[in-house]
Amino acid sequence: MGIAKSLLRLLRDERGGLALWAGLTAPVLVGFGALSVDVARMYNLDADLQTAADSLARAGAIELDRRSDSITRSTAAINNLVINEQQLGDAGGGQVQIASLRFLKALPISDDTPITAGYVTTDPKEARYVEVNVAPTAITTVFPPNLVRGLVRSQLTAQAVGGRKSGMCGAAPLFICNPYEGSGQSLQVALEDRAVRGRLVQLRGKGGGSAYGPGNFGFLEPPGGRGANELRDMMGQVSPDTCYDAEGVILRSGQISSVSQGLNTRFDMYDGSFGGKKDDPAYAPARNVTKGYTYTGNNACNASPEADTSKALGLPRDACFSSGNCPNMGGRMGDGNWDVVSYMRVNHRRPATATISGITYTFNYAAGTVSPLPRPTRYEVYRWEIDNNRIPGEYNPTGSGPNTQEKGGPRCFSGTIPAGPDRRIIPVAVLNCQALEAQYGLNGNSNPPLPAIGFAKVFLTEPMGSGSDDIIWGELVGMLQKGVDPWSTDQVEVRR
Repeated sequence: MGIAKSLLRLLRDERGGLALWAGLTAPVLVGFGALSVDVARMYNLDADLQTAADSLARAGAIELDRRSDSITRSTAAINNLVINEQQLGDAGGGQVQIASLRFLKALPISDDTPITAGYVTTDPKEARYVEVNVAPTAITTVFPPNLVRGLVRSQLTAQAVGGRKSGMCGAAPLFICNPYEGSGQSLQVALEDRAVRGRLVQLRGKGGGSAYGPGNFGFLEPPGGRGANELRDMMGQVSPDTCYDAEGVILRSGQISSVSQGLNTRFDMYDGSFGGKKDDPAYAPARNVTKGYTYTGNNACNASPEADTSKALGLPRDACFSSGNCPNMGGRMGDGNWDVVSYMRVNHRRPATATISGITYTFNYAAGTVSPLPRPTRYEVYRWEIDNNRIPGEYNPTGSGPNTQEKGGPRCFSGTIPAGPDRRIIPVAVLNCQALEAQYGLNGNSNPPLPAIGFAKVFLTEPMGSGSDDIIWGELVGMLQKGVDPWSTDQVEVRR
């Protein structure tokens, strides 16, 4: 009886059924667990490699400013400035290695179009993008590969293309045609030469013959399409509400002579509707406003050009503008031959030598010569005056000879000059006007947004005059630089 009951209980006992199911499902669960570990490892390794490619492309792209050493600097930045590591490769953790670099002058319109050899360049003035390919990294799976053949990769790699996107904000709405278009030399490279930077340029000429194209005299359309009065106001503001993208700017037609009232606030001149802004920091002048003007009495706001240049002398123009034979930009750009000797005679009492921008110049006043050549640029002399407390009329020079009767510091403005960018530096968009004319026709503001090759800094050498002197004169100083110039909004974009 006891034996029969024991057998019956054994037959009815279902507690071992779980072990059966566990035995059947355990391999599957373990396999899926191993697969999930593999997927996570591969995903994280792929993310590490792609992050490395992205950061390397960004580091290289920011150096692509079309200067003569841009590719060299970009390559050095990629190889030396950024270190990226991965931890999941078969060889263990370590630095992600670079397999190859290619510099590109353009990209296909579609992301799905391959980047062929036709897009590749070795010319630093053409390089706009850099393609980074990181070295493949091996990873061995835990899950048996033969069960998921074709789904698990053993080598992972990544690629990224970085490009520099230029822009400027808080700048007056001005553009200039690229004076080196078609020369085989980029403007960025040309401006590395002091002799080029010292050439005076008419940013805005006078009369119909000085237009860049029919109706275009060097102005950009203010954001929102605001009128001539707003454009005039922006020319004088320390930080106008403007932003421009190199991908496309809109030209503004018309000469708009009233812009002189706004522009000239930078020279401590407050005419017309700007008469009430003599104490407004938003319209402050530069620290050095030397311009060859004098005034009588105590009213510095009534200053006017001094006819006797032995008493006061602004920064002289290139001699070729007087003779009418300036060789560049159809006569709109000079040759850099300006009378620095007379300027030093009148404004600084005949110094025998002066160290300007790291170069010691010797002045021969009897012969009217300076050595070495090329002579310093006007901007370099202007900065030498500020940096060495030698603003004309603001210090007590020693020596013999005439002394300027001009007060080179602001006298009309009664407010506080804010810290910030130099008011006699004005950023401008630079356009390849010949190519744009051939493609669109530069006719007023009827064009689509036009691409700019970049944004340059111009030093304003003198105020805008009236009549035949209703011209904006300046020297090209260099291109805007991210992290250096407050107007620059350069960004780096990465494409995978």
